Amino acid sequence: MAQPSNQNRSIKAVKSLNRRITRIIPSAIMAPSAHNTQPWKFRVNGDKLDIFVDWDRHLHISDPDHRQLYVSLGCAVTNAAIAARHWDMAARITYFPQGEGEDQPVARVILRDGYTDPNTKTVANELFAAIAERRTDRSLYDAHPLTAAEKAQLPAAQHPQVIFIEDRDIINHIARLSELGTEHTLSRKDFKQELSHWVRNNWTRQPDGMPGYAMGMPAPVSLLSRLMVRMAPIHKQEAPKTRLQIESASALAVITSTGDTPAQWLEAGRVLEQLWLEAAVAGLAVMPQVAAIEAGEDVRRQLQRAINSDQLPQSIIRIGRSSAGALRSTPRRTLEDCIK
Repeated sequence: MAQPSNQNRSIKAVKSLNRRITRIIPSAIMAPSAHNTQPWKFRVNGDKLDIFVDWDRHLHISDPDHRQLYVSLGCAVTNAAIAARHWDMAARITYFPQGEGEDQPVARVILRDGYTDPNTKTVANELFAAIAERRTDRSLYDAHPLTAAEKAQLPAAQHPQVIFIEDRDIINHIARLSELGTEHTLSRKDFKQELSHWVRNNWTRQPDGMPGYAMGMPAPVSLLSRLMVRMAPIHKQEAPKTRLQIESASALAVITSTGDTPAQWLEAGRVLEQLWLEAAVAGLAVMPQVAAIEAGEDVRRQLQRAINSDQLPQSIIRIGRSSAGALRSTPRRTLEDCIK
């Protein structure tokens, strides 16, 4: 018996929604993550996109508390929500909809048809385009103040969780704390051993990790990058380099929260990625610098005092203008690899 026409329309609408939900996953996969581990899995569930931790990609040594893990997943949530708006869907986001068990989704993006707000559609499309263009720019910036027009393109800098810093004395203080944090972490044998597993040469065909070109490494040198990370005293070079990088910034954005919970880390990641994409649309360079946060609570508390905030620092990005030119994208896993 033929189905009623309204039921046919309903089935077609559901299939169309499912196709568009699947279409937003590649944008989520493009999110930044520590060491480009891409620690996520996705499942389309009716009108919902569930986002899971891929625990095989967790950095046990450098991220024992899971802060970077959940910040990365928060970045993926932001990308998914932006892609949904681009594809004319409204997105409502909840955290841990089925509890905080390891096998449960950490975030659920509930989607519906009919996102037609003309006031924000253009901005959503610009941010969507920036997802594929976003890069981590490790070059030195020009340190010149941002213009009023540039800052106007960074509305996320006014978010309550963001401490936006342009004061040179504070920037230089954070640069010294970051140098100290980098020296501490890159002096640890276990940290370097884990890091070496995610370093790639410039010809890599692996779909994750950090190729040498992303770190400004010549192709021949990149062939030795894993050995160098494990064996060389790289902290002697990288610690002062970190200080110079931060000192060259026009501004720093410290993403904060009132506490240290997975949900708060997810939210910090969402704010971080929103600001990063806005900076990309504005033509500004960005690089995360988390050494002062991840080196230990002593350095992190010094950072908290430096920014004069009762909130806890969760991530730092430096923002400025770079003359590095076009940067190659880092590898990404396929849709099939990321479906749960």
